[in-house]
Amino acid sequence: MGFAVRLIVVHKVFIAASLPLLALLGATRLLHYGRSGESGTLVVGVAAFAALPALAETRIEKTLKLSPGGEFRLDTDMGKVTLTGSSEADVHVVITSKRRDLDDLLTFRFDESPGAVVITARQRHKFHWFSSRGSSVQYEIRVPAESRVSVDTSGGGITISGIRGAVRADTSGGGIGISDVVGEVEADTSGGGISLKNIQGRVSADTSGGGVEAVAIDGPVHAESSGGSIELERVNKELSTEMWCSVMKQAGEMGILQVHLSGGEPTARKDLEDIVSAASEAGLYSNLITAAVTLNRARLEDLAKRGLDHVQISFQDVDAENAERIGAYPGATAKKLDVARWVTELGLPLTINAPIHRQNIHNVGRYIELAIKLGAQRIEIAHVQYYGWAYLNRAALIPTYDQTLQSIEFVERERERLKGVLTIDMVVPDYYAKRPKPCMGGWGKGFMNITPAGKVLPCHAAETIKTLSFDNVQDRPLLDIWLNSDAFNAFRGTDWMKEPCRSCAFREIDFGGCRCQAMAITGDARNTDPACALSPYHGEMVRLAREEAAKPPTPFVYRNPRNAAEAAKAEQRPLVPAE
Repeated sequence: MGFAVRLIVVHKVFIAASLPLLALLGATRLLHYGRSGESGTLVVGVAAFAALPALAETRIEKTLKLSPGGEFRLDTDMGKVTLTGSSEADVHVVITSKRRDLDDLLTFRFDESPGAVVITARQRHKFHWFSSRGSSVQYEIRVPAESRVSVDTSGGGITISGIRGAVRADTSGGGIGISDVVGEVEADTSGGGISLKNIQGRVSADTSGGGVEAVAIDGPVHAESSGGSIELERVNKELSTEMWCSVMKQAGEMGILQVHLSGGEPTARKDLEDIVSAASEAGLYSNLITAAVTLNRARLEDLAKRGLDHVQISFQDVDAENAERIGAYPGATAKKLDVARWVTELGLPLTINAPIHRQNIHNVGRYIELAIKLGAQRIEIAHVQYYGWAYLNRAALIPTYDQTLQSIEFVERERERLKGVLTIDMVVPDYYAKRPKPCMGGWGKGFMNITPAGKVLPCHAAETIKTLSFDNVQDRPLLDIWLNSDAFNAFRGTDWMKEPCRSCAFREIDFGGCRCQAMAITGDARNTDPACALSPYHGEMVRLAREEAAKPPTPFVYRNPRNAAEAAKAEQRPLVPAE
């Protein structure tokens, strides 16, 4: 990729001699003249080439201060770039040129600041007889592996590997190869192909100069090419199409009635149509829960023909600018609105999912208006529940008690007004409750969640309970897991309960509340959910909620592999119970 025989030929004829421009033109003139004159003239021409000394390689080497977690940026008008992540601190840079003095080609600027290193290289002379002469410039760069990286070059290929942070690569002069990255990746080139391997995170690849090859990608992929093919291979951790179809068949045989296809983002799977077909054949009512930003009409029509029964679309807000700030996805709202209209035009039932928190709670009424305008049958006004990633972002998301109460009262009035027009479901935040909600209707009572890798969970967030292990559908039949697995039986029924749940009159109504919330806040999944007024942790949880809601919201911590370690740390800080 990026190799051309033509360039090698040019290197052999002209570059090996490293001639100044005037000497090269003069020697060429002597050679041409020699063809019609004496043979000695030709010899003189060759001797002129041989007598000129080749320029030595020039080199710049620097070490720049950058701690792990910082940002590295390179913006250069020419050169091939190779960048690798290292266990060492600081940035080590070696820049070389085999044909010309670097100072004659480029002006360099090296900027160090707390948390960032920026290298800028600008071309000294805008006009060159040979546009390829800058291609001999090479950057060899080592950065701390835990860094955010941005590389922009106008004159060469880019190779990046071993980074645990977001990576951006942009070139108009060659191919791009990125491998072994934990973080979002953006690659853009008009001068070659793009090769991506072993990426954990969202990927965007765009080329007009070659194809896109992506192997072992754990995350949504957006790829465009006007100059070659696109070959995508998902990570082998995910279940195969055949395995998912087997899961649907097993579910139907168990008497399960509904399947919700969610994620992540379910439309990122190329075989979603086959999975929907399998669900339909198994007699399952299928609901696609999607962000909708990658779904086009033709695919939606195909899913409907294959038996898709229902679509649920999430909107981060009804105000586009705020929604895209919250979701960090420019243009998302317009795409969601298009898909919602297609859903109703195709005659499919539509649910609008409205995740409510302090950053959009003022728009609850507008959410309901939007649902009516789009022809939705149902809207879910779902206050964020604070476990998993929401627990880490609690101070950015939690509304005040008064805001919460006003939203609940408003929804109750709208339910009465819109009876027979729109079904409005509401989930209230546990932090201001006095009674807990039953965990998924009761742990292991009516719900199972299957991860992309095949783990079977009693609820979405069950993996936050580190004392549990979960069986996989690749190793054990679904029915056997449901009936006999340790994870499903851990909190099934009431025998596991501690006081005050064990003797509570509501023990078979709320089943002690949410196990994952008990784990996150108290450090023990067997404890009473702190949403319950009988929990010794309840007062502390309410106090914490009120204090955080009264302060300005903190910045969002987005869900990506780089932040996963911090999320795990946050869940290990239980509150102290009241005496």
